[in-house]
Amino acid sequence: MRILILSLFLLFPMHVHANGLSSYSIEDKDLTAVTARTDKAIRKAEQDKFSECKFIGKKITQTGNDNLYFVTTSDVCNWGAYLGPIWVVENDKVLVKETSYILEVVGDDNYPDFKISGGSAGHSWLTLWSGNKDNVYEIVERQYFTADCHSENKFHPDNPFKCK
Repeated sequence: MRILILSLFLLFPMHVHANGLSSYSIEDKDLTAVTARTDKAIRKAEQDKFSECKFIGKKITQTGNDNLYFVTTSDVCNWGAYLGPIWVVENDKVLVKETSYILEVVGDDNYPDFKISGGSAGHSWLTLWSGNKDNVYEIVERQYFTADCHSENKFHPDNPFKCK
């Protein structure tokens, strides 16, 4: 029962954020086919992993950078349990790649941060990606939540879904 309540508590805010102006979900209805340049950038970065998939996405409009795109795959290609691949692409470069559900833009400059969150079967997570003026993005924070562990500090270092 605790897992059900926790799941509802954690997933409800994701649905609310998905409808906000600065959030992008793998299930957004207005995702369209990406440009050939964006398609090529992802295929180059992923090699053959997504050879059967088509990519869809949309421009990230809350920033001063007109070349940032949120991308996922169409027709739930390579998805699992409401989680799908997410990329942030600028021109022909993949900046961020993660398997999750929703991306939230943090900041409105040319190099915004991104919060990426998702959850499944009793656990959820939040990852904060931060970029710099050289357009290099890295994970600066990752938190996992389960019914028994509510802080990243309680997790086993070798298995983020196992409590210490």
